[in-house]
Amino acid sequence: MKNTPVCIGSGLIALDVIYDNTKTSPSFLAGGSCGNVLTILSYLGWESYPIARLGDDLEGDRILEDMKKWGVKTKFIEQEDGTDSPRIIERIFRGKTPKHRFYLKCDHGNWLPRRKPFLLKTLGNIQNKIPRANVFYFDRATPSAYNIAKNLKNKNTIIVFEPPKFLHDNVFYDCLKIADIVKHCYSQAQDTEKSRINIPLEIQTKSEEGLQYKATFLKNKEWKPLPAVPVHSLVDAAGSGDWLTAGMIYMLRMYKSVYDIPVKKLEHTLNFGQALASLNCNYIGARGMMYHISKDKLIKLANKVCIDKKIQIIVKTDRRIHVNSKLASQCKVCLCAN
Repeated sequence: MKNTPVCIGSGLIALDVIYDNTKTSPSFLAGGSCGNVLTILSYLGWESYPIARLGDDLEGDRILEDMKKWGVKTKFIEQEDGTDSPRIIERIFRGKTPKHRFYLKCDHGNWLPRRKPFLLKTLGNIQNKIPRANVFYFDRATPSAYNIAKNLKNKNTIIVFEPPKFLHDNVFYDCLKIADIVKHCYSQAQDTEKSRINIPLEIQTKSEEGLQYKATFLKNKEWKPLPAVPVHSLVDAAGSGDWLTAGMIYMLRMYKSVYDIPVKKLEHTLNFGQALASLNCNYIGARGMMYHISKDKLIKLANKVCIDKKIQIIVKTDRRIHVNSKLASQCKVCLCAN
């Protein structure tokens, strides 16, 4: 394995259209769980290779532009003519306790274009070109994602699966069985079929309460809670889960297998991700922190938060991220900026 750690990713990559109610026009950033995790990892010094299917449109161009800015390797992202790139609207509501909401419809009531899975038949064209990797991350249970996971696991890649919801089909359970780490929301916890699958490390997130984990690879079959790091000044909680995942994967760079993680290091691995998640809540957008703070400073700060269990800094939160004039001036079934 090369010195620079590598992560391959498959799943949701979309254009985030972010409206802050104190601003007059939205910001446009690469988003989606897979898009965020792999872009964060690239920012943290990894080589990231997302595998995805976008449209050959302005929105797809903006996604690629933003990801490339952070060094993401986009050679396996297919831009398909006649396909609309997926997009998600986020609206931030200021108040005593700021909140955010995601929308899958525009202001005119039209459904936004949704994610189209990378096709299994297309995968055959790139399968032999996919590099060896430390980690394979995926957030959707599809035949192509399972195929990639199976091939990479045979090459000693750690498999991280983060489903947004639990499904009840063979492909989904095959993905659970092949994963080394499964991270999901606590509300998805009750699943009788899942309980019969031995997941080496399972992480259940519980929003502001933190998370709980079960590490069967350490012979620990009991859930252990890890409280969240209190947020210094909440601006936008979007993307917290993606920073948690990316921080955890970042720490996995030291291990060839999940079974190599020492007992004393496991909680620090999760705490590091929690620290990044809380720190990002001080910024607008799912990856807003990346646009305001250097990698080295952030890693140092996150390690300090892991020790102190609190955030003692005041961060800048009012700087705009990016507005693309071509996107902002149009009004079609996805971006009602006018």
